[in-house]
Amino acid sequence: MKPRTLSLNPAQQQSVKLWWQALQPQSADQPQPLPPDLWGLGRGARASLRRCPGVDELLLEPAVHVLAHRLIRDRGEQQAWLLPDVPATYEQIALVAGVLALVKSEPAERHTLAVDLGEKISPDRRRMSALRFTRLQRSQGADELLTQWRRAVKLLNGQADVVQLADDLLAWQREQGEANLRVAHGVRFHWAHDYFLPARDRAAVADDLANDPSDTQG
Repeated sequence: MKPRTLSLNPAQQQSVKLWWQALQPQSADQPQPLPPDLWGLGRGARASLRRCPGVDELLLEPAVHVLAHRLIRDRGEQQAWLLPDVPATYEQIALVAGVLALVKSEPAERHTLAVDLGEKISPDRRRMSALRFTRLQRSQGADELLTQWRRAVKLLNGQADVVQLADDLLAWQREQGEANLRVAHGVRFHWAHDYFLPARDRAAVADDLANDPSDTQG
C-alpha cells in the first residue's frame, strides 16, 4: 500500500522543519540561518513545551503561536479549509508542538512513527506492545492524544520524522470530527498497516506496486 499523501503543502512542511530545528541547540555551522521569527526559541522554548502537561498549558506558550502563525500563513488558496484561523486550529497545533518538542533526531528515510513502533526486537516482541499500540489508536481527546503520542516518541528515544509526525497528528485530530469517514481512508488505518506488517513484507508490496504496469496513479 502506498503511503498516505501529506496534507501539509511544501511551505508548511518547511515551516514545521525550521520550527523544530529552532528548538535544537544552535551551532556556528548551521546549514542555513533561521528566519527572524524563529530567533530566540532554542532549548528554553523546548523545555517549556515539554513541561506543559496538557493542551491548555501549551496554548500559553509563545513557541506554539509561532508555529501556528506559520502554518496558517502558509496555506494555499485551495487549503483555506484545512487550518482555518480559529481557536480550534490553535488547539490542534498546540498538541503537535507538545509532541514535536520531544523529538531529538530524525530517521534517514521518511516514514510514520508506527513503522518503528512495530519493529520486532525479538521473535515475540515489538518496540511497542500491541496492547499499548491499540490504546494509542483508540485515544480520544487532545490531552489523551498528547500523553499517548509523547509516550510513543519517548519509546523510540526521541527519533521521528517531524514533518510526517506533524501531518499525521493534524490529520488524526481532523478525522476524529468526521462522522462519515471510512476507516480505510484514515490515518489510523495507515498506522495499523505500518505497525502490523513486517518491514520485509512492506518492501515486497512496494516492489510489486512499482513493477505493476497497470498502476498509473500517483
